[in-house]
Amino acid sequence: MQHERELFSRGEVVDVPQALEARHFAADGTLVLKVTDGLGLTAGTFSLKVQGGTARVTASDEVPDLELDIAALSSIYLGAVNPVSLAAAGTVHENTAGAAFLAARLFAVERPAHCLTHF
Repeated sequence: MQHERELFSRGEVVDVPQALEARHFAADGTLVLKVTDGLGLTAGTFSLKVQGGTARVTASDEVPDLELDIAALSSIYLGAVNPVSLAAAGTVHENTAGAAFLAARLFAVERPAHCLTHF
């Protein structure tokens, strides 16, 4: 039996390009994201190009527009938090002015993620 590769583990993205390409986006735009991961499983710099709601993600050696850890990217991915708020809190580092706002437009969701189960 062949298993599909998991996109999330413990609520975090485990395959950045595959997860981003599987998601629908609310706006068009291009961002270079530098993702860090304390476990070293998902770290890398990725070019995210969105057109018509569909993303194309490739490894990149360009200067990143945003630097963030995998937990922040996962929260943004699910619509749980606004990237502008994370930048203001210092969790996301914005190397390009306006990049966090562009990320907010790209990752916008109609309804944010909500878990009814209390741990």
